[in-house]
Amino acid sequence: MLGVSDNDPTSIAVANTAADQLRNVGIAASVAALDPVVLYGDALVNNRVDAVIGWRQAGGDLATALASRYGCPALEATPVATTATPVGTQSPPSSPSPSPSPESSTEPSPPATNTAPSPTPEPDSDALVQAPSNISGICDRTIQPRIDAALRGTADVGDVIDAVEPRLWDMWTVLPIIQDTTIVAAGPKLQNVSLTGAVPVGIVGDAGNWVKLPQ
Repeated sequence: MLGVSDNDPTSIAVANTAADQLRNVGIAASVAALDPVVLYGDALVNNRVDAVIGWRQAGGDLATALASRYGCPALEATPVATTATPVGTQSPPSSPSPSPSPESSTEPSPPATNTAPSPTPEPDSDALVQAPSNISGICDRTIQPRIDAALRGTADVGDVIDAVEPRLWDMWTVLPIIQDTTIVAAGPKLQNVSLTGAVPVGIVGDAGNWVKLPQ
């Protein structure tokens, strides 16, 4: 079963093509177009789908993207704070209460204890939990040191990706199909146009500074 978001015509077309190819070699494949929340939540977690056809953002911080998609820590769901933490106030020390001298005490002092961390909310609780970003569930300890090195900046992220990606493809966890590309150009009569970065932010974000030269 190939899962796909029901609001993405391109992904649906790719999923149907992939299902046709699988059926041609004798694999009974079908496509389930689901609401994205259901697809990446109930369907993926409860094994209602065997694979997901969807988009992944390219570019940006490559080290962070690599760690969030394929790193072992990215599998861990973490609680999300929903209320602001009150600013702590310090109360004046209270007067010590009378206590028996060590000679007259018959009970030992309780051992020092550490405050236990807040437990992760149960699945059926109302508390919000940030979902894991590693939806494939992969955790390969052999490539984790390289990912950590890319995050720390002690290794070149390009070299890390070149070494890690073949390993990921060999495990059949994520297989690239297509990549959407946008080409942006500016003519010689337009000044102050930046052609770097994401289109909505890096290019169009400073459109107010664009100047068209006179004819």
